[in-house]
Amino acid sequence: VWLPPGSSITNTHNKAQLIDAFVRKQPSIKQVDWLVGGSIPSVYYNQVMTRDNTPYFAQAVIKSDSPESASGMIDDLQDALSTKFPKVKIVVRAFGQGPPLSAPVGVDIYGPEVDMLQRLGDEIQYIMSSIPAITESIQSVSAGDPELNIQIPSALSRSSGTGFNTVAQQLNDGFEGVTAGSVLEGSEDLPVRVVYQGAMGFNPWQLSELPLLTPSNDWMTIDAIGDLNVRSSLNAITRTNGVRVNRVEAFLYSDAKAIDVSRALSEQIRQSNLQLPDGYSIKMKGDADKQQEALGQLATYAPVLLVLMITTLILSFSSIKLAAVIASVAILAVGLGLLSLWISGLPLGFNPILASAGLIGVAINGAIVVIAAVKADPDANKGDTEAIVRATMSCSRHILSTTVTTIGGFIPLLLFTSGTFWPPLAVVLAGGVGFSVILSLIYTPVIIAVIAKHSTPQLNL
Repeated sequence: VWLPPGSSITNTHNKAQLIDAFVRKQPSIKQVDWLVGGSIPSVYYNQVMTRDNTPYFAQAVIKSDSPESASGMIDDLQDALSTKFPKVKIVVRAFGQGPPLSAPVGVDIYGPEVDMLQRLGDEIQYIMSSIPAITESIQSVSAGDPELNIQIPSALSRSSGTGFNTVAQQLNDGFEGVTAGSVLEGSEDLPVRVVYQGAMGFNPWQLSELPLLTPSNDWMTIDAIGDLNVRSSLNAITRTNGVRVNRVEAFLYSDAKAIDVSRALSEQIRQSNLQLPDGYSIKMKGDADKQQEALGQLATYAPVLLVLMITTLILSFSSIKLAAVIASVAILAVGLGLLSLWISGLPLGFNPILASAGLIGVAINGAIVVIAAVKADPDANKGDTEAIVRATMSCSRHILSTTVTTIGGFIPLLLFTSGTFWPPLAVVLAGGVGFSVILSLIYTPVIIAVIAKHSTPQLNL
């Protein structure tokens, strides 16, 4: 929950109580725990605590009576709270899986001037408001607490003999107090501080009537030498590697895919012809950025692992052609795994790609077993079709049993998890392994038989 920047922690607490009373009326809710003024402690492994000492922020953890009711109430509760409390930004999210992210979609704006960063952030937020999947958006650079400023013209300050430091010192002494003695209480010496009468509950606009002592020991009021005005301060200036940055973050409905929303937002920003002054730049953040980082790291090691795998296969079978057959099985298995993902309707992300890399090692086991059986049979090794079929069927029980047990290992992830983190990984692995039976028992022996007909009498491939 975000109140307008500059709101006191008392106002935040009062608003949190109203929201709490509304939330507790909803069915299926068992427990609600709040923390006002900062992030709630990390009760889950990928929580981020980035809101410490933020008086206009509050966070709650809601526990329901079942996972089904929890997932079912998220969007309804989001809409209900946004309608009930329109002046407060409220985000309802489920605990998710994966790396810790403060928001699923974000845009970082880099530049030197804070005012320009805030203006660009407002424009990005306006663009975000046009995307239906986005519920709320916030930015790290925003107006903060109101400040009461006294503007004293330099000429008037000199003519009155009251300098800026003198005014500041007298106001500080009046409100913070000056030690004017002590009182002995038992064996303890207690200091006595003298402050303006009613300083704790002081009306800021009465400040203009406060008396000031001039160097000539005359008294004058503040409004005689200056004007009072109110302006907003900055909560904080966020930086990345020493560069000022305004982080604009967006939150989504539970059924929205962060990758798709990030792409739509990037396209909207491009079409809006957002004018970036010299020295300013933007970068997409959130799930899309984390995925690109992970894919970059995976791409760094993938070529090395691929070369080692192919080299191992060539040395194991003493044949480049047989290694090529196994490599083709690996490629087809990845395609079939991604086909399973497409059939399921789950999004393509880093986890499915990582699962595809792991699928290669599992899917080629069947092909390796079939090739080893063919080479062990003298007739099959000569290219006899019936012998190749016989050798393939001799290891079919092993291939089918390992396939069934492997798929069975992913059934808990398929049936008892939700979201877009574990299920896509399980679908790619289970689907790819399941389809790999076709590759092992049909595709591999057929390709071996075709190659054998165009090779020497011995299957020396």
